[in-house]
Amino acid sequence: MLQLTTARPLHPLARLAAVLAVGAALVVLQQALLRPWYARWGATEAEAKAALPGDEQWPDPRWQETRALTIAAPPAAVWPWVAQLGQDKGGFYSYALLENLVGARMRNADRLVGAPEPRPGDRLWMAPPDAFGGMGYGVLGRVDPGHVLVMIGHEGADPAPAGTWAFVLEPQGEGTRLLVRGRAGRTGQAGGAGLAAWLSRSLRVVAFEPVHFVMERRMLLGIAERAEGRPPATLALTLEPIAWLVVLGVVLAALVAALARARPGRALRLLAAAGVALLVLPLTEPPLVATVGAAALLAAALPWALGRGSQPRRLA
Repeated sequence: MLQLTTARPLHPLARLAAVLAVGAALVVLQQALLRPWYARWGATEAEAKAALPGDEQWPDPRWQETRALTIAAPPAAVWPWVAQLGQDKGGFYSYALLENLVGARMRNADRLVGAPEPRPGDRLWMAPPDAFGGMGYGVLGRVDPGHVLVMIGHEGADPAPAGTWAFVLEPQGEGTRLLVRGRAGRTGQAGGAGLAAWLSRSLRVVAFEPVHFVMERRMLLGIAERAEGRPPATLALTLEPIAWLVVLGVVLAALVAALARARPGRALRLLAAAGVALLVLPLTEPPLVATVGAAALLAAALPWALGRGSQPRRLA
């Protein structure tokens, strides 16, 4: 019996190094190409650099993101949808499927619910009061009806202010320019030393920021749809997050296989392809057919990556 191998077995440390190399390449892709784009999605360079109402609530930030879009409706038609943001009011007009996976129990309204006008000091709930130890809220720091709403947020169970989330409506012809600015950290503050502080900063940049962008962009589009009298993109709101979760599952399966198999070549290639898809699909939101098709192709590739094709071939 003659045995032919298509790849040499790799030592476990070599497999770990290969997986880490794939991960490092994905981080470089995110940081170098995608992060500068989504940090100011829809905003002009002038808007990203300009002082906006609400900046005074969090001066000298270490991190700042500014996003914007133009809505074909006057500020008076847009403001009520912004004013009723909140889990206990109109929701956030985003991916409820993903919000509810983490226990937010979100119901995104397609109509105005008659919520009272927000006021400074009110809590803006992002989850029910009985979830997350009652800490799933921010406090409104500034409200200029029809123009500005600023929330002051905190991190986890620590009630100390950690940043701001500001909504600014500016008239633009017969429409509205809606700008959203997030600020956090303090200039000159390193944010602590040690492994825990480094991990916290890394998770913010690599995980929290892109996830927040995906949800915030859909919220902005949801506000625009409602203010313009268009039906929400219900099909995309359902199928897109399902497709992303399928891709995440492929990433995890390929990761385990790449670490566990002596000849992980195919699993590593699938890990790289699925990792790129997991970055690009949610962040760029291509046409729905492209997202669903990519997820289906990657899922179909799992048997190829995990099957007998990765094992030695034997010839009689």
